[in-house]
Amino acid sequence: MTREIVEVYQGDLSAIRNARPSIEGLDDVLDANWECYVRVIDRDNNAVVAKREITDKMTDTASKERFVAAILPTETAEILVPTGRNSEDYIWIIQLENSTLTPPWVKEHQITLRVRRQGLE
Repeated sequence: MTREIVEVYQGDLSAIRNARPSIEGLDDVLDANWECYVRVIDRDNNAVVAKREITDKMTDTASKERFVAAILPTETAEILVPTGRNSEDYIWIIQLENSTLTPPWVKEHQITLRVRRQGLE
């Protein structure tokens, strides 16, 4: 399966992804038991952007509430691009979970985050 690729320059806002659990019959409004997290890891599974909870939500055209997930400019500014390279690939993880369900529900979406060097080298 091919992973989606999102490109971003160091210090810029990443593309925004609206995330919603894919459970049949789920209410339009997400209750307080639903949580969303983002993080970025490198190829060796090291945290590059620490796991952070997403609390911002929006309502889509079908009146379904979704989490608004993005990697912030302050976070992309800290992601390294090795000397001599124009870009470096990382893995952006968006994780949705609800620990009150039986069994607990957890799903993550992985996106390749291609970070491009900002400015001249």
